[in-house]
Amino acid sequence: MVSYFLDISRLFAITGGTNTFADSQGHWASIYIASAANSGWIEGYEDGSFRPNNAITRAKTVTIINRAFERRANPATIDYHLNSNIFPDVSRSHWAFHEIIEAALMHEFSLDEDGLENWVWVDYP
Repeated sequence: MVSYFLDISRLFAITGGTNTFADSQGHWASIYIASAANSGWIEGYEDGSFRPNNAITRAKTVTIINRAFERRANPATIDYHLNSNIFPDVSRSHWAFHEIIEAALMHEFSLDEDGLENWVWVDYP
C-alpha cells in the first residue's frame, strides 16, 4: 500500500508532520504516510493503525485519489442522478460506493456550501 503513496505524493508537496500511526513509526515510508494523513487523504483504521504493508483495495485507492484531488462525493446528488448500479459487485451499502461512482462517471458539477459536488450533468456508460 505504501508504494502507492510514494507515487501519488510526487504530484504534491510533502507536508510531513507527525506520523500518529503506531504501526508505521520507523517505517521507510513514514514521512509519506504522515503527509497523506496530514493532507486528509487517509484516516487509518478504527484501532488507530495504518497497516502499511497490507495490500490496497480498489475502494481505498479511489477514495485516496478523490481526496488528493479534492473530489468530494455527494451521496445525495449521486443517488439522485444514478438510475442503476453500474458496478454489480459494489452494492449501494458498500462504504466506498459513492467514492467509486464519483471517480467512475464523467460529470460536471457546482460546489455547495459544504464543498460537496452537486452534479449538473452526468455521462452514463
